[in-house]
Amino acid sequence: MHQRPGTRSLAARAGIAALSATLLTGSAASAAEPYHENEGPSSSQTPYLQAIARDVRLTSLITVGDSVGGYRMAGIPDGIGVLRGDDDDTFTIVMNHEFTEAVGGPRDHAPSGAFVSRWTVRRSDFKVLEGRDLIQAVSTYDHTTGSYAPPAYGELLGRLCSADLPLRSAFYERASGSGFRGRILLHGEEVGAEGRAFGTVAKGDEEGTSYELPYLGKFSWENAVAHPSTGDRTVVIGLDDSTPGQVYVYRGDKQDAGNPVERAGLDGGELYGIKVTGVPAEDREAGIGASSQPFELAPLGDVSDMTGAELETASATAGVTQFLRPEDGAWDPTDPDAFYFVTTDRFNSVKRPGQAPTLNQPPDQEGRSRLWRLDFQDATQPESGGTITELLDGGTGLQRHQMFDNLTVAHDGRVLIQEDPGLQPWSARIWEYDPATMSLRVVARHDSDRFGNDKGRLPLPPFTVDEESSGIIDASNVIGQDWFVLDVQAHYPLADPTLVEGGQLLVMYAP
Repeated sequence: MHQRPGTRSLAARAGIAALSATLLTGSAASAAEPYHENEGPSSSQTPYLQAIARDVRLTSLITVGDSVGGYRMAGIPDGIGVLRGDDDDTFTIVMNHEFTEAVGGPRDHAPSGAFVSRWTVRRSDFKVLEGRDLIQAVSTYDHTTGSYAPPAYGELLGRLCSADLPLRSAFYERASGSGFRGRILLHGEEVGAEGRAFGTVAKGDEEGTSYELPYLGKFSWENAVAHPSTGDRTVVIGLDDSTPGQVYVYRGDKQDAGNPVERAGLDGGELYGIKVTGVPAEDREAGIGASSQPFELAPLGDVSDMTGAELETASATAGVTQFLRPEDGAWDPTDPDAFYFVTTDRFNSVKRPGQAPTLNQPPDQEGRSRLWRLDFQDATQPESGGTITELLDGGTGLQRHQMFDNLTVAHDGRVLIQEDPGLQPWSARIWEYDPATMSLRVVARHDSDRFGNDKGRLPLPPFTVDEESSGIIDASNVIGQDWFVLDVQAHYPLADPTLVEGGQLLVMYAP
């Protein structure tokens, strides 16, 4: 049931009440049945997304401009992590805001730029109880001394994109006691070749301190994704959102002493690049030449003192495969050696019956957004290599998706993927791919009343056709089985310079 934008009906209020009861009893599907989209008690707007699959439910948590205790939700929300709360009825969301260095208002760690918001949410009714900045200080790496500078105020961050808040086991090995026992949010700057990776302590010693991670390399960071369980080793995959871009693998060792990222094994390791056998670059038409190909890891060594340009040159020399804009990725919780990622390429503007004309693109432009799986021989020893498989190819046939961007792999192995088609009359969707059945379906898309659609419907100002959902993660272990947290970037400008653009934070039930 879709409400008129910006209104909260009695039915929607009743839906929230019913939903709160089911969260406590664990039977979410039945009670939420009549209410596909609900406006949460802290949001001024109904969900910016519409459920397409009959079993999917959406609730808006908070919308850009809304305030909780004087702390306002700002725009361009992106990568997300979720933590258990201090009691059974609360949980915490940490969320990147993809501002460039010069925009936005003062933050706790710097006068402007990208930041991470932290929200406490009541599980029973999705009321947002508190909001604040997560990052309080930033420690950069001093290349002259080979050490970390004391955490301080003033370091500007640019375009923090996707994020990964892995399980504690990613950075702490219980058997040996090595590593960092807290939780570290991984994210990086999507600002071009000189983008930096950061590890921000989300829970534990030095909570709120963000550390630069030079050993992971400099490039246009989409995400840094840590393997959840590699023993005394630490393994992180880095995705370079460039045209073309590379997929990197960092391997380090957990330590017994040092700052949080040193103990976590995020310092002092070596970088490798995915090198698909006989494939220097992904081809738009042919992909990698076959559905599956072997890959090896090309060693790049210690890259901590390399510029992004130097890393690009070293990667080309080593034969690291160039992909058509790698985007987000995630490890498969059902298979410890499998990693999924997408490449976005560009918009496919080849006409289909009934579709609106494309904007700012040639009418015959082809695009090939793909879903890939890396199957490592042994993820604890990634240098052993493995096999890469193309699973989806967004051509002109039945696979009509556009520009895959963010993704998560659910607890049961399903892959949920979000589109970012840019400024196009294409209603950006959320897709679900089931590897077990090789089936693909749409579970949600952006609200056509607000954003228009690809059938010629125009957006309702101030909304435009430039929209994307982002940051999706499986929160089953925190909120309840089959619950996801995600956000929407509504790319229309706001007069308030501290908010920048529209957007929304949501939860989704998708069994």
